[in-house]
Amino acid sequence: AGCLRLGGLFHSLFLSKSPMQRLQVVLVLASLCCLGAYTPVPCVEEGVDYAPNDADADIRVETPISSPEACQRACEKETQCFFFTYDTQRKACFLKRLQEPRVEAAGLVSGTKACVKTHTAAVQEADLPTGVKHRGALSGALARLAEAVAFEEEGAVRPEGSKPYPFWGKGHVSREDRLSLEQRLMATRGPHHVRDRHVLVEVVPSAPPSEGEEGGGQMEELKQVLLDKGLKNATVARRLLTGWLPLEALKEVDSLKTVNSVRPALYRTNRGLVSAQGRKSMRADMLTKRLNVTGKNVKVGVVSDTYDNFCCGEHLTNAQQDIENDDLPADVDILMEGGYSLAGGSDEGRAMLQLIYDIASDAKLGFHTADGGTAVFAQGIRALAEWGADVIVDDIVYFTESFFQDGEVAQAATEVYKQGVAYFSAAGNMADESYESVFRDSGEEGQLGVLHDFDPSDGVTVYQPIKVPVGESWMAILNWDQAWFSVSGGEGSASDLDMIVYDAKKTPVYYLLAGGGDPNIGRDALEVTAFFNDGTIDVDGKPGPDTDFFLAIELHQGPAPGLMKYIMMEGEAPKEHFTFSSTIFGHCNAEGAIAVGAAEYSQTSPFNVTPAVIEPHSSVGPTNILFSPNGDRILDKRMKPELVGPDGVDTTFFIPDRDEDNTGFPNFYGTSAAGPQVAAV
Repeated sequence: AGCLRLGGLFHSLFLSKSPMQRLQVVLVLASLCCLGAYTPVPCVEEGVDYAPNDADADIRVETPISSPEACQRACEKETQCFFFTYDTQRKACFLKRLQEPRVEAAGLVSGTKACVKTHTAAVQEADLPTGVKHRGALSGALARLAEAVAFEEEGAVRPEGSKPYPFWGKGHVSREDRLSLEQRLMATRGPHHVRDRHVLVEVVPSAPPSEGEEGGGQMEELKQVLLDKGLKNATVARRLLTGWLPLEALKEVDSLKTVNSVRPALYRTNRGLVSAQGRKSMRADMLTKRLNVTGKNVKVGVVSDTYDNFCCGEHLTNAQQDIENDDLPADVDILMEGGYSLAGGSDEGRAMLQLIYDIASDAKLGFHTADGGTAVFAQGIRALAEWGADVIVDDIVYFTESFFQDGEVAQAATEVYKQGVAYFSAAGNMADESYESVFRDSGEEGQLGVLHDFDPSDGVTVYQPIKVPVGESWMAILNWDQAWFSVSGGEGSASDLDMIVYDAKKTPVYYLLAGGGDPNIGRDALEVTAFFNDGTIDVDGKPGPDTDFFLAIELHQGPAPGLMKYIMMEGEAPKEHFTFSSTIFGHCNAEGAIAVGAAEYSQTSPFNVTPAVIEPHSSVGPTNILFSPNGDRILDKRMKPELVGPDGVDTTFFIPDRDEDNTGFPNFYGTSAAGPQVAAV
């Protein structure tokens, strides 16, 4: 259809030209049409110098270099190089971190680290699977959810032999499925937050407020529009609006012109898979004895999921029992409890407060939930600072926080730090399970665009094999080096990348709330991909359900990024061409936050292990910041984590059935346990 519209523009011109000129017009049309959704961009600029006379911009100078292409290849090998300038007379190659300023200079050729050179294949929108590359405000995942709701309302019948939810296409929902939409979502154990037929969303307006405007003007108008459509727990934080949107309202919100994008607000706490021990391992007991410091006249705030609103039956103890047993003080200030509706949470905030109370028994304690989206999280940090917190600690990670730019939560952490608050954040439990690379054009086509070549050598590998056992999930977050619209406004992402999981027949498999194929241009440089293996896929020719799948990264449109990075959030990392890179990102990578890693308490010097042994799951840094909050290209090296604290310590209830040291109390593992103990000290 796009080619036909373009052809109409050339119609009168075509009729008025000579046969040779007509042929040239046809060739132009043909080339544009065969490119489909993909749009090539210039690789280099002649007569231009990037970031001249800027010592911080140049990484190194190599001479002699034979050509601009050789200079670009040198840049590809440098992680911190994103641009280059080549001097054709001196045969000198300048590798650069920055592009601006750009000045005219004869004899120089400048370009970008990554450039797609060989791709010419067609990617037509009509050929894409249902729900992929949705062009409304909804992410592809929410568009599929809206479609599923529409099928429910229609009472559609799933054809015999077709795959059940979450793999359905149009007409694939039976009447039995109608009553089990939420149950099926919960059964997949994926990164969704759907409760009481509401989904937790982040809404980015088309025209975000100007710098410094806190929810004024158009944000309040948009908030009211969404409240009228049933949005609950609405919270505004500058360029973001978060809340619980009725599933039935998704379709209406999709067409709002005042909305740039709507995506699921996905998060989890940083507890691990698997007190007095922590106090001893940090020698905090010696501080109390020698200096008589107990936290008196100090306020400590915790940000987590819930305090006393457990989601799943009965805990070993509740808050009142903890108070009666002197595991918590009686006067904890609850600024805002978490757990929308009756679903509740894990009460991890209460477990963190127990650990703080065990070390700083006279400190005044407060709690604010982060449940409800990044706007709730950011405003919770600010609310605790207004409450008078001297120290704040959190253990939450939102998947919609940028790797390479300080987003709303990171900016809130730095704001309160500059006000004099000590801010601590759990570093995360992703170990070094991250892949990063320049985008390399393989010359081969995937479902949505040109496939990335994972092989840095002369070979070509377009798929990373991944193992996903039946009943388990695989999940990763992909970012690339372009500023986010939700953070800085402006033009947003110039590229549209997709991260797709394929089966053995190279057919994409999609999870309802994280499909990996969202439109990105003019929005955020973000994809979240998740796949739950429910055992219904069996196409590899071997007996039993498939467990071997294949990951691909594809460039659908726009320039190739100079750096792309995905971080594993669940499942087993690929075995081939995996780079084992940094995994600390978002607000715990903020300038004003102290990221806290973890070491099991029994593996520290007070327990006769010197030096302490860091937990293998503890996340690693550094992840460099490449853009300022207003979208300017920078290079800010963030050396993280700054500190390490103990995990594996006892609480009265968290996590049930995990008494690893046989003390009669459950053990709390992960950087979620380490963070509050360091904050208490």
